[in-house]
Amino acid sequence: MNKRLKAYVAGFLTCLMVTATFVWANPGGVMREVFFGVQVVVDGVELELPSDMAPFIMDNRTFLPVRGIAEALDVPVEWDGDTTTVYIGQRPTPRIGRTHLDVSVMNLPRNLAPAASIDTTLGLLHRQIYSTLLDMDYDTMEVLPSLAIGWHMPDAQTVNMELRRGVTFHNGAPLTAYDVQFSLERAAEGWAVATVVGMISHVAVHDNYNFTIHLTEPFAPILRHLTHPVASIINMEAAMEFSDGWEWCLVESIGTGPFMLYNHIVGYRIELVRNPNYWGDISQIENLTISAMPGSQVRLSQVATGNADIALGILPADAATAEASRYVTLMRGASLHVEYIGFNMSIEPWNNPLVVQAINYALETSIIIDELNYGVGTLATAPLSDLAWGFAEAAPFTTNIGRARELLAEAGYADGFDRTIEIWCNWENLQRRNVAEIMQFNLSELGITANINMFEWGEYVELTAEGMHDIFILGWGSLTGDPDHSLFPLFHSQNHGAAGNRTFHDDPILDALLEAGRAEINPTRRAEIYAEALQRLRDYPSMIPFRQTENLVAVSNDLRGLTLSPAGQHRFATVYFVD
Repeated sequence: MNKRLKAYVAGFLTCLMVTATFVWANPGGVMREVFFGVQVVVDGVELELPSDMAPFIMDNRTFLPVRGIAEALDVPVEWDGDTTTVYIGQRPTPRIGRTHLDVSVMNLPRNLAPAASIDTTLGLLHRQIYSTLLDMDYDTMEVLPSLAIGWHMPDAQTVNMELRRGVTFHNGAPLTAYDVQFSLERAAEGWAVATVVGMISHVAVHDNYNFTIHLTEPFAPILRHLTHPVASIINMEAAMEFSDGWEWCLVESIGTGPFMLYNHIVGYRIELVRNPNYWGDISQIENLTISAMPGSQVRLSQVATGNADIALGILPADAATAEASRYVTLMRGASLHVEYIGFNMSIEPWNNPLVVQAINYALETSIIIDELNYGVGTLATAPLSDLAWGFAEAAPFTTNIGRARELLAEAGYADGFDRTIEIWCNWENLQRRNVAEIMQFNLSELGITANINMFEWGEYVELTAEGMHDIFILGWGSLTGDPDHSLFPLFHSQNHGAAGNRTFHDDPILDALLEAGRAEINPTRRAEIYAEALQRLRDYPSMIPFRQTENLVAVSNDLRGLTLSPAGQHRFATVYFVD
């Protein structure tokens, strides 16, 4: 903003209100009182503003004409309809060189430690700073070499691995098997990441480049779990300089990734610089800045106005705006994330599978996909993304209110329930609130009365973990691309509550299948086990998966080389710009 205009905002403006009142009612019937006759004085001179720029006061807020005041201060004002942006003063100047990449995200974590959380944004940062032993080809869901160039599983509880030679950390220290041992054993102690690495018992080092990972129990998907950012390898020597082994990640993150930490303004911005000694392909990007910017529309406007190159987490409601903008390219990619409606199986009537099946037939999923989400995403047919290894195709439930009534009658609820049920969601998520309203209406068609209760996110996850609900709306993503990472936390009876099983699903037959699936190392037999498990969940359901999401990312038109990760953990080292 122009310095003169800043000075005006700071105190050179004087407003004098004279008595002039207008009372009106809006369409909702709410009476509003508006005061006109506000005088505007800039630097001691009263402005003469035309009637269509008259300032006013409403709801104890003073509304001033930006154009009129700016022009009085000789500051140009320009409206850009394509980007819905008002420019006061100079437009942003094009950035020169195009080796600086600016990324806008919804939020940033405080702690950059790999084992701090399985949060998607934290994983995104890890992909830039650290490397993992193995990588994932999301097109084929096959495991690829990364820091490890060779591996062998003699059984489902043992992994022998060989490290890549010549890799160095950002501080110049060579990567050794002792760094792997330190990283994995420390991560395995973290309760927040137990579903990813908690099965690691210990790492036996044979020499600087060869080691064996021993597991606490047979766990066939361990190779896919070693691709997760939680399993990133950190520098033991640097970490041990701090008392708790993780404290250093608050101020300095030393990995082997394509970018190095330069500056971290907690909660606001992370600045990275190119790692000139990266073991892989050196990035064309010299400086990478990742900034927190709440609001999908705000992030989108950052790209449209040239203040950012990439905006993550664009909402379905803003997709059309992005696609219509001549300044933005909207990238759409498949996702491993599935949204679902859960039912508390520990109480009646949700312990009757016919009731859940009936509601599945009553739910108007086409409205949820096409209208509430503007056609973004696809109808989910299982609590597992169709991208995940082991996904088994199934026919979707189609809306059939007649069939829903038949199933309810068969379950003994032909006249509905003898109480009002509750649908829970977190109020911060508008899409979930809308889904709750659709469901409330669909249930009324079955003679079921439902109230909607909305909670703040922290309270929401606590209460659903305690089992105090009827119905709730949530989502889950298999970030490893393996069915175990979705099905075992969500449905195994040992995980009731905060561990993931918020439906309190309790089925000994399903438990046995999930245990067999994580122990079986033969891929053909393992796929058969998960196909059987998914069918079991259709026959005895405790949730309705209704939407498989999409990754929506807005980028500047001159950006190339970005490949969207279905897990939302995109890599920016491959990005470059064209003229």
